[in-house]
Amino acid sequence: MSRFRLPRIVPWITKDEWDTVYAWLYADPSQPELRLNGVKRVKAWSSRGKLPHAVNATAALVEVWLRDVSVEQQVSEHELRLMYCMAFIRFINGIVDGQQKGSFAQSVQGVAESLGMPVWFVDLRHAGTHDHLPSLQVLRSGCIQALDWLRANYWSLQKSYEEDTLSDLNALLQKYTVAAESIGFVNVSTTQTTVNMLTELNAYAADNCREFLIRSLLEPGRLVPIDIQSRPKLSNLCLPPETIQTWAPVLQWIANARPDFLDEFVAAMFEVLNESQEERILRKRTKSLVCTYCAWLHHILTTESFACLLKIHDALEACLSQPSEFSLPLAKDFAKIIPDMSSTLAPLIQYMSRSRALEKRLKQATKREDEFDSAFSASKLAPPASLPVPSVEEMANEREILRRRVEDLLRRTHQAQVHPASKSAEESEELISSSSMWSVSGLSNWHKVPLGLMPGLPHQPGNLDIPSDLDDDGVARFVGVFQVPTQQGLG
Repeated sequence: MSRFRLPRIVPWITKDEWDTVYAWLYADPSQPELRLNGVKRVKAWSSRGKLPHAVNATAALVEVWLRDVSVEQQVSEHELRLMYCMAFIRFINGIVDGQQKGSFAQSVQGVAESLGMPVWFVDLRHAGTHDHLPSLQVLRSGCIQALDWLRANYWSLQKSYEEDTLSDLNALLQKYTVAAESIGFVNVSTTQTTVNMLTELNAYAADNCREFLIRSLLEPGRLVPIDIQSRPKLSNLCLPPETIQTWAPVLQWIANARPDFLDEFVAAMFEVLNESQEERILRKRTKSLVCTYCAWLHHILTTESFACLLKIHDALEACLSQPSEFSLPLAKDFAKIIPDMSSTLAPLIQYMSRSRALEKRLKQATKREDEFDSAFSASKLAPPASLPVPSVEEMANEREILRRRVEDLLRRTHQAQVHPASKSAEESEELISSSSMWSVSGLSNWHKVPLGLMPGLPHQPGNLDIPSDLDDDGVARFVGVFQVPTQQGLG
């Protein structure tokens, strides 16, 4: 989504990224890995564009300090002195050169004093440039104090400026909300009190404050109602009337004065819509919040006064870059407001609709399966209390009965092996089961055939398919496959 943003004057994406790098560079000395992360991120920033000199100087001093305290990468004392001197000289020169104004250059010491730098910073720079290299102890102390000066005169000031700006902006938005409520959410753009506030808000839409304004507007309590029940659903992207009457004039007022603001505002909401489920969970974005952003995009696209100021094809590209359940209703809006694209978007909208329906069915099936697994596990863990539990005496009697049956079976088997010819057909049947519905075929009906073949069939080994003719009882009885149970046995 970053390619849909307007050009920025800073290389960091958001204020949060800047805050993170600030914390890394000034992490506790016992955590050098965090400081190394800060140095690496600053190098990545430098590949994106020009950096403030204070950021580059901080990263350079921290990198030399990391080399000094590193155990794995041993360097000589002379090399360390050279590295410290180079980082310190570039730090002083960059700060002083940025303050040189007029036709004649001012002295380094004069500029340094006007900036509140210690005088010995200039002396250390002069020694490293023209005289003998300062000792390692002096350079280490200079590095620490230079980092402290940069923190006090750049990092802390930037952070306090941003915090003050956000505080002032939130206070102004709160005053506007109260004023809009007092006049009944009507004529907001014509009442003098609210018009003055809209004019002040327009000043925050400048390039250096625009990120603060967009982030504040998208917070719950502004364009997003605090009451979750009042937020729109994905099936019905209708914003509450008081929300539209309060905040649509703000967007319209700023968009009329700065048309490029609306493009960046829309891009910021599409960034949230295109996030993965894991990213939303990580950033604690609820579905109702995302649905409200989707409803605002729907309102902007379907309102002529907004749509005419929007770079519509860039917005369409942002919508379709990561299709999701939130992209489908917006894609339909684009098909309506861009007639030339309606036929092109129709197959894509149909595909997204089918994918959405399939996804819903899969979720429902997964939910039912989980419920079944939970119920099955619960039934296994908690057996019904009505199942009978045999006593010790009953179990002993059951074992005795089984023991007698096994002994009787062994005795009969031994007799059959010792006197096979003396057994009649009736006794043979009794060996199997007196109550069985099956009967033993006469010995004269048995045929010797290879294993896996059926009697009366051509001896073709390798084919174990049973012919369909054997489904007929008469054919099966004729070839001797089996003997049909008698009606008496079935009864």
